[in-house]
Amino acid sequence: MKIKSVAVLGAGAVGSYVIWGLSQKPEVRLGVIAEGERADRLRENGCANNGRIYHPEVWSPEEAHNVDLLVVALKYGSLEGTLKSIQKTTGEHTVVMSLMNGVDSEEIIGRTVGTEHVVPALIKVASHKEDDGYHFDPLTTLEIIFGEPSAPFDSERVRAVEALFTDTGIHFRSTEYIQEEIWCKFRLNVCNNLPQAILGTSVGCYRDSVHMKAISDGLKRELEMVAKAKGIDMSKTGSSSGRGSVVPPTARYSTLQDMDAGRHTEIDMFSGALVRMGKELGIPMPYNEYTYHMIKALEEKNDGKFNYTGNQKPIIEITVNENAVIHFELWPEIAPIACGSVMQLAEKKIFDGRAIERLEPGFVLQPLFFDGVDPQIDIMVEPEFKTNPENAKIVFERGIVAMAGDPENSSGSQYYITLAASERLNGNFTVIGKVIDGWDEIERLEHVEVEEAIEPQSGFVYHRPVKTEMITKVRRIK
Repeated sequence: MKIKSVAVLGAGAVGSYVIWGLSQKPEVRLGVIAEGERADRLRENGCANNGRIYHPEVWSPEEAHNVDLLVVALKYGSLEGTLKSIQKTTGEHTVVMSLMNGVDSEEIIGRTVGTEHVVPALIKVASHKEDDGYHFDPLTTLEIIFGEPSAPFDSERVRAVEALFTDTGIHFRSTEYIQEEIWCKFRLNVCNNLPQAILGTSVGCYRDSVHMKAISDGLKRELEMVAKAKGIDMSKTGSSSGRGSVVPPTARYSTLQDMDAGRHTEIDMFSGALVRMGKELGIPMPYNEYTYHMIKALEEKNDGKFNYTGNQKPIIEITVNENAVIHFELWPEIAPIACGSVMQLAEKKIFDGRAIERLEPGFVLQPLFFDGVDPQIDIMVEPEFKTNPENAKIVFERGIVAMAGDPENSSGSQYYITLAASERLNGNFTVIGKVIDGWDEIERLEHVEVEEAIEPQSGFVYHRPVKTEMITKVRRIK
């Protein structure tokens, strides 16, 4: 067996490391799986690592079908929404390697494509994002560790992965104790990632504070009790597996990086998973329960949930499929006409019971699109991005809510949520607010399967969810 083609799903910090290494092997066909606006952006801008731009191929899941190796390098919250893409990519001979955090991504993927395709693995890499892309130190990045879950451990596919990584700069090793290695990495994440994220400071806190060390040790004891109850003997891995990549005391691990960027974290995969396992096994988890709820509360704080300044803005709540909710605040001070129209339509329940009509991954989520039939929906209002200079100054970043339209008119009903920064939108559409909560649901929607559609009146090509995603109701709650 020889690996001649590799697809990477998730071009973030971990995916970028793999792209950096395998780009050293021109004989290997290397691609990133992406669709829609995200695919266009990758084709145009490439992947930036350590100040250099790499241009792997960009494939849809169908184009990547039957690739020799699929590397899954997603955030945990994105996994469920991409299982169909993983299934489409996996062919009869495809090997799937998950480099995600946590202890159950292999199990989840295996249920979709078959465990026979999955080679369990983990990665230890310390990286951070700057304006020019991801940065990491190749010398201090420890390694990708992989192996078969049971004998024979020196399998043909393990040898093929070893040959692939050789002479790439990627540090790697195979092991007979891959499950134990994965739990050791999990222990590092729980004990080192989480306490510093709550305190909001760098990793030097564990060296300089006995209190932070005590919290870390408490999380560690609980994790090790769960591992023991599950028959995981982490002592088999040796001392090297108990440490991460060398980092300076100023380093901020991934959970704190997410908090700094206003993103939701992977806490459900860390303490959330441990709390669930503890309940199943009858093991008390007080440190992890506190950590879970504290970081969840910090996410809510980042979302603006605790803004009690007395100048609260109107809040719109979108209910999706009857249970998930997204909240965005309105900015009537810069768009009084459009905001008033949205609030009025919400009060009249005009938005209720309508399927999401447009979804462009990496670009926009637009519940209403080119109605042109219902006079209650087909409303045009003054383009406030032209009449109000303050509106035109707003920079379109992820989570901005704006109205569809054109240079002469603005819709009074067709709002959309931006899924990424977009310079081409700046100053061209009326901004009405910003998402403050519900990012888990938005991230799920970003990864649902979409299909191409054509608006019959204009011939405009767009994408919509294959499976109906229903806006149950839209209400002003504050």
